[in-house]
Formats: sequence, C-alpha cells, structure tokens
Amino acid sequence: MVQDLSKGVQLSTKCDSLYVIRHGKTKWNAEGKLQGRLNSLLLPESRKFLGDIGSYFFDHGIEAVYSSPLQRCRDSAEIICDIVGVPAIYIGELTECDHGECEGLTLDKSKDRFPDFFAERESADKWFVRWPGGESYADVACRIEGAVKKIDLNKRCLIIAHETANKILVGQLVGWSRIEIMERKQKNNDIFLVDPANRNFSVITL
Repeated sequence: MVQDLSKGVQLSTKCDSLYVIRHGKTKWNAEGKLQGRLNSLLLPESRKFLGDIGSYFFDHGIEAVYSSPLQRCRDSAEIICDIVGVPAIYIGELTECDHGECEGLTLDKSKDRFPDFFAERESADKWFVRWPGGESYADVACRIEGAVKKIDLNKRCLIIAHETANKILVGQLVGWSRIEIMERKQKNNDIFLVDPANRNFSVITL
C-alpha cells in the first residue's frame, strides 16, 4: 500500500489555530532512550515549563485539549489543563510509535542489537519498515487518521502527544510528503501552529 499524503486529509473546517505540542521532557529524553509505549517521569524543570505553556494557551483561548493517554502526556495535560480550565480528552490513536524491542534502549544500543533492522531502514522505504516487534510510520499514520476524525477542528484546539505522532498528524493536515514527515523534528519546547483551513504551518518556541 502506498500512502500519498501530499493532498492532506480532506477537511471541512474554518479553524485557523490548531496547536500541537510534545509532552514535557522526561528522564529518558534526557538520556537519549527510546520511550515508545513505555514511560519515564517528567523532569522537574519540565513541570515548570509546562506551567508557562499553560499560561500561554490560557491567553490564546484554547477551547479543547486532546492528549495521548500515555502517562507522560497525561501528566503534561494535567498541568496545562489546570491553567486553561479545559478538561483533557484522551485519544488512544495519539499514542507514540511502538518501538517494540528497542524501547528503553538508546539509539546506539538499538543499532548494536538490531543491525539488520537499521540496515533495512537505510536500503528500503523507511516509511513501511517496522521497528522490531513494533510499528512503522505507515502503521502510525493509519492510527492518526482515526485520531483526526475525533478532533473537533471547529474549535481552537491543543493536542498533546509525541514527536512521531505529532509530525504525522500535522503532515496529514497540511499535506507534507512522507519524506518531509520523517525528516521533521519537534523539540519538547516547540509549539507547532497549524492552520488546517488553509494548510499553513509554523513553529513557535517559547
């Protein structure tokens, strides 16, 4: 199956402000470990920063908050939602890519343990190559299509999820190619601002 995302998800919306952020930085983020479906505690400085993020979104009139159900996102959502006064809606399809047997390992250790997998990622179409015992970009993209259908894009929304899930979601909304999605990075303090109605995108860094 070839997934063509260049035209974006077909939408009927006037929404011009959809905000997409990652969960706060965790201990495993700082250690360079792949988290996937596993969890790691938010760093203390992340909790303070999430409070600043909450204040920013309070000033921008957020009407709905959607979050991945993984604990690092729940913890992030709780801090932000307490400030903006909007309850979080948890969507299972926003869960991070399943990194399978590489979860809890650094990238270097993963490469040492699974050299054939990483060689295949380089030689084949990486979009469709699954992590050992886990998912591919294509698998996550199918999930994210389901997530988009559960988001009310007629409201000013905030989405709190994960780097891979977020860049695929934004790519589907604005029409990025698969290569653009895979090459895109999102730091824990980057806010992706999407205009779904006009398929525009920008990055805000606080």
